[in-house]
Amino acid sequence: MRRRVLGVPPLCAAAIALAGMSLVATTAPLGAQAVRPRGVAVLTPDTIRVGEPFGLGVSVRADTAPQFPAILALPEPIEQLSSPEVARIGAGQWRAIYRLTGWQVGTHDLPAVVLRGVPGADSLPVRPPPVTVVATLPAGDGPLGLRPPRMPDWVRGFPWWWLLAALVAAALAEGVRRWLAARRRPDEREDAPSPVDEARDALAALKARALAGDLGAAACYDALERVLRRYLGRTRDWPDGMPVLADRVVGEGEAGPGPPGLEPVAERSLPVRFGGLAAGAGRLLEDIAVVSAWLDEAETQRAAADEPDGGEEAPADRGGAP
Repeated sequence: MRRRVLGVPPLCAAAIALAGMSLVATTAPLGAQAVRPRGVAVLTPDTIRVGEPFGLGVSVRADTAPQFPAILALPEPIEQLSSPEVARIGAGQWRAIYRLTGWQVGTHDLPAVVLRGVPGADSLPVRPPPVTVVATLPAGDGPLGLRPPRMPDWVRGFPWWWLLAALVAAALAEGVRRWLAARRRPDEREDAPSPVDEARDALAALKARALAGDLGAAACYDALERVLRRYLGRTRDWPDGMPVLADRVVGEGEAGPGPPGLEPVAERSLPVRFGGLAAGAGRLLEDIAVVSAWLDEAETQRAAADEPDGGEEAPADRGGAP
């Protein structure tokens, strides 16, 4: 090759050298020119189901980083899910990725993404391609080919009849137990105290609370009412809903007074229980003592009536003397 160059006439060699210098001088300014901004938008994917997210990638080639819009002016069926993720992907190349989704079936045109701060231009619009949104269910007017509902295999193989029989047997056993417990009165238990012992213990506890002052007057008279009902219910079959401390008691179709001997307590308790009148601790203790004395006398008469040679039998009506 060197021999061929040297063999060229001097005039031709000078012409070739001058043409090479002219080409270098012509191409050098073109390489020094600035990069012309260009942008492109891509959808990934371009076909989605309703509510499925997709990505809108906007790439631009420019000398400096452009300003990507934070919020896109999208049509109503398209929704932006997050702010764009901007990154530099190469020398003079920038890309922003928007996460979008569609809520209406059809093909929707997306507006151009306008970039700001692009060298050599006030703005650079980049138009993305349209996105297609398809339905989640298959198309067609006929009924869907759904399989009939069925239980899982382990549920179908479980011995449900044995479990149901065991539950029914347990429910019957619990019902019988509660029925027997309801028929058996508390005073029929071997460890149950006698009616008078139970009443005396309740009066002693009530007296202690009255002395301590932690029980109001109305609550104290209500407790006396409960103690008397409990005692009379165990000894005379006193009905549960019939009051004891009352002016007149209705029972067996007739109107009559309560148990004799308790009239003073009834007269003092009614205004306090139902009228809101006050009563001091002294009156409460006095009425508790009256009920306790009435209880001792009633128990003495009941014991005498139970003796074989105890004389005439005491009257059996509820309104009679204890």
